[in-house]
This record gives sequence, C-alpha cells and structure tokens, in this order.
Amino acid sequence: MLITANRPGPLAALAPWRRRSGRVGLAMLLCLAAIALYATAFPELHLGNPALRAPSLRHPFGTDDLGRDMLIEIARGVGPSMLVGGIATLTALAIGAIAGLIAANGSMLVDDLVMRAAELTATIPPLLLAIVLGALFGNGAVLTAIILGVSFWPMVARVVRAAAFALRGEAFVLSAIALGRSYTSIAFHHILPGVLPIALSMSGIIFGGAVLAEATLAFVGLGDPAVTTWGQTIAHAGGFMHVAWWLWLFPGLALVAACVGVGLLTDTAHAQ
Repeated sequence: MLITANRPGPLAALAPWRRRSGRVGLAMLLCLAAIALYATAFPELHLGNPALRAPSLRHPFGTDDLGRDMLIEIARGVGPSMLVGGIATLTALAIGAIAGLIAANGSMLVDDLVMRAAELTATIPPLLLAIVLGALFGNGAVLTAIILGVSFWPMVARVVRAAAFALRGEAFVLSAIALGRSYTSIAFHHILPGVLPIALSMSGIIFGGAVLAEATLAFVGLGDPAVTTWGQTIAHAGGFMHVAWWLWLFPGLALVAACVGVGLLTDTAHAQ
C-alpha cells in the first residue's frame, strides 16, 4: 500500500533538516547563496585584474581572458539559473499535479485524453520547443523557464495519476465518497495531500533538467546575452580549454552543486 492514514502529511516532506541528505542539499545551496553575496560584497575585485590568472588567494577561482574575477562571474549566474530552475519546477508541478488528479478522478474518456496529451507533449524535446518558441517570442529567462516547465509536466502527471489511483481505495477516500463529497473536493482535499510528497520528490529531477537545458541553450548562443549564466560562462571558456582549466571547471561545479543540492533537498523518499 502506497500511503496509509498513519503516515505524515505533505509538510513532513518539506522538513529537509530531518534527513541527512536534506541537510547536505541545504548546505550546498547555502554555499551558492554565499557565493552570490560575495559578488555584492567585493565588486572591486571584478575589474582591472591580470588576464587568465590561475586561482589564488585574491582570486579563488582565477580570472578570465578579460581580467574578470571568475568567482564573481559565477556568483552573477546563481540568480538567473535558480530563477529558471525554480519557475520551470513550479510550472511542471502545478500543471502535472492538476492533470494527474483530473485523469485519476475523471471518466475513462477524460483519463484517456489527459494521458494522450501528456504523451504528445513528452514526444517534443524540451530544447527544441525552447528554441522554436524562443525564436518566436524572445529568449528571456522567465519565458525559457515556463517553456521548460510545460515540457516537463507529463512525468509529474503520470506519477500523480498512479499515486491517486492507489489512494482511491483507501478508507478515508471511501468514507468521503459515502458522505457524498464531490469528486473535486475528494481530489483536492483528500487525495492531493497524499500524492504531494511524491510529486515534490520529482522537483529535483525537473529543476536539474531545466537548469541544464538553460545552460545548454546559453552554451550554443541561444540564451539571453544580457544575463550572465553558467552556460554562457562555460561557453566562453571553450576557447581556453587547454590553457585555463578554471574557466570551465568552476562554473561546471556550480551547475552540478545546484542540481545535486536541490535534488537532495527535495528527496522525500526517506522523509516518511
């Protein structure tokens, strides 16, 4: 049985300090936040530096070919990358959770229509959709995040639908049906709290996929040129791959830290 009445509510899944993996993920994200604050605390370290200097005490992540401090460059990419990942994750979770509940609690026709729509959406590569819509409507960070979120909702819908089907036989759901509650009330007041931890556990996958997709778009020159991102930083390092390893290593590590940190923070598999 997937979820029982004795299991904690969805708020238990939002307490990462109760899990070792959650504490590690939270610490990684706090380190990224500290790096972002570094950019505002020491702006004088960003310009007027020797070009292509290896990491040192004054410049822990070295400098690039323009003399810019790499630590500050990475710090400037924290906000845009987190913004894209956060908006994409919230968009996918909202659409996927609602679609999954509708599919599980609607008629067979409604279930079939929702699942066919999910399959159709899943066949479109997220990067291709982002490239096409970005060419039509612009390549801003928010629009890119929404496009990626729309691309990722089918995986959430499938998981929520399966979990909702499992909960339909639980005693508290059968009691609500016997009391004459509407299917909408049952779905959002009884089933949704039970499937929410499972949906939240997927947010790490969605966040990581969105951040990596944004970095890929920026790497190939399809990101917003006015916004500093980790993908742009890594792309700029391509011409100095063999002479300045720090130009691509540290942005890549920041990208990995963000994805792994959110993944560990939202890993609710052991939260119950």
